[in-house]
Amino acid sequence: MSGSPPTRAARATILLAPRSHTRHHSTAVELISRARRAKLAGATLLHGLEADRRSPHRHRLLHDDAPLALVIVDEAPALRAFLDSVEPLLGDASVVLEDVVSFRA
Repeated sequence: MSGSPPTRAARATILLAPRSHTRHHSTAVELISRARRAKLAGATLLHGLEADRRSPHRHRLLHDDAPLALVIVDEAPALRAFLDSVEPLLGDASVVLEDVVSFRA
C-alpha cells in the first residue's frame, strides 16, 4: 500500500442497549461527543438491523430496538484513559478492547 506506514493502535467496541440514556442524550451520542472532546483518532456508531439473541430464531428489529456498536480507534494509552473516564456512563454495556494495526490507504 502506498499510504501511511502501519502503526500499532487499539480498538474499543462498546455494545450499547438501544435505549440507554445519559442525562438528556442517548449514551451513544454522549460517548461520541466525549471521544471528540478527547481528540481520539476516530469513533463510528454502527446501528444493527438484526440481532442474534438467546433464541433459536433470528430477530428483525424495529428501529428503536436495534443494537448499537460504538467503535473507537486510537493509541492504546489514550483509549484506555478514555474508557476509564466514561466508565460511569457505560452501565451494563459490553466493551471489547483489541490491539490492531492502523494505516491509511
